[in-house]
Amino acid sequence: MYRQDRSAPNKGGGVLLYLKDTLHSEPLPNLSNSGFSDSVWAQIRNSNGGHTFIVGVCYRSTSSTPDNNAKLLELIEEVSQYPHKHLMILGDFNYPSIDYSKLTVNSGGDAPAAREFLDKTMDVFLHQNVHEATRIRHGQNPSKLDYIFTEEDNLIDNLEILPPLGKSDHACLQFKYLFGNADSYTDSVKGNFWKADYAAINIELSSIDWRAELQTKNVTETWITLRDKVNALCEQHVPIKKSNN
Repeated sequence: MYRQDRSAPNKGGGVLLYLKDTLHSEPLPNLSNSGFSDSVWAQIRNSNGGHTFIVGVCYRSTSSTPDNNAKLLELIEEVSQYPHKHLMILGDFNYPSIDYSKLTVNSGGDAPAAREFLDKTMDVFLHQNVHEATRIRHGQNPSKLDYIFTEEDNLIDNLEILPPLGKSDHACLQFKYLFGNADSYTDSVKGNFWKADYAAINIELSSIDWRAELQTKNVTETWITLRDKVNALCEQHVPIKKSNN
């Protein structure tokens, strides 16, 4: 059990992280004590001691201050640059106005902070894997407050939204995490499509005479032409971020 108790006097609360005792895990106190009020972090190493998997549990209260919100963004930035092969961040972030399926933020009281949070998770290439409401209370609209972030897509499988525990109004989330080959380590270069110059890409694509370009090509040749032109434009107009994952 890794725990981070809430420091406010005369109040309970905090965050807990349980990891199977057969795993080679250890706490990451520099992340757990980063200044953000409620988070706990641990690292699971493979049998030869190499960095394998970092997991963090976060809780952002609805009464979180602007300073605490900023510290959460700093924490996400820090952990995204931490030496790791795999990363998962999960918890209750209390941003009901964010729609990750459309990458938009609905208007409301938390909209500015929610936009900064959405931008930060996109900037560091995190994928949000929960797409159904996780909090349902009688007389209120269902909301999606609980997130599971991973550094790549398609790593969360068989995600189930299960009934709450006890008197909680938050659903329990059960899922499988797909490790793949935990012993392979590669230097990967990712395109930061969140900051791509799509206007320039559209202008260049619109300037091509596609009828003349493709009229003599078969299906395979057409696909290759399209692929090569789009890839070339991405190399020109999509900034890259090099990361060890």
